[in-house]
Amino acid sequence: MTAEKLIAVVEQSPQAVAVHDKAAWMAIFAQNHVVEDPVGSRPHLSDVGGAEPHRALSRFYDTFIAPNKLAFDVQQDVVCAQHVVRDLAINLQMSDKVHAQVPMHLLYELSEEAGEYKVSRLAAHWEFMPMIMQLLKQGFAALPVLASLTVRMLKLQGMSGAMGFAKAAFNVGQQGKQQALNFERALAQKDLAALQSLFVDTADRIHFPYGSAPISAAELLKKSDLSLSLSKLLVSGDAVSATIEQTLDGEVKQGVLIFKFDRSSLKFNQVFFYI
Repeated sequence: MTAEKLIAVVEQSPQAVAVHDKAAWMAIFAQNHVVEDPVGSRPHLSDVGGAEPHRALSRFYDTFIAPNKLAFDVQQDVVCAQHVVRDLAINLQMSDKVHAQVPMHLLYELSEEAGEYKVSRLAAHWEFMPMIMQLLKQGFAALPVLASLTVRMLKLQGMSGAMGFAKAAFNVGQQGKQQALNFERALAQKDLAALQSLFVDTADRIHFPYGSAPISAAELLKKSDLSLSLSKLLVSGDAVSATIEQTLDGEVKQGVLIFKFDRSSLKFNQVFFYI
């Protein structure tokens, strides 16, 4: 499948959301799927073989999409193997007076099912607390909206679902972002020791790009003409995502970098280049 066709599959999501077509939105997902929105919250999992295999997906839609207006402002799409990463902002309107703009990196993992490509995993990298603060700064107008969201979440997902959503408030934080910047700095300085110190070990943990065999920090540094510039760093759960500009052999490319952490040590388990 070509990159254009994979992007077309992904584009069905904002198209369905814009017109609140729940059936069309749910149809883009594979039978076996997981939705992490945001990354760090409790995932919404399919129940293949159960009486209602798409129950969690349906309740996710009814909780977060149905009552709101969402517009996708996409800056770039990156396709690597069967993954599509969208670098975007979502404009969220929760009432006439309450709205927010949420910077985001959306990772869609696609798989083939009955001759069609479907979304098997959706991982939304966005920052939970800054979004909540945006809403609270809008004063009293935000209070009934947030109260309505809480009631709807409790009704549709129960206390465990509400607590699972709130887990997104706990993440690798500013230290995680600093580690990402340390990666950028160590690469710029060609400092192997500093680069290796950011990882849990010296194994092959860098996907450069995703879809190719992983390499080690030492192998990455062998690409002597490689340089990176990171911007739009977002922390969610055990991950930090960043918009990047990569220069290699004189060629400049745009993309997204995703760092996955071992939370106990705040070192990288995996680094994924989407270029």
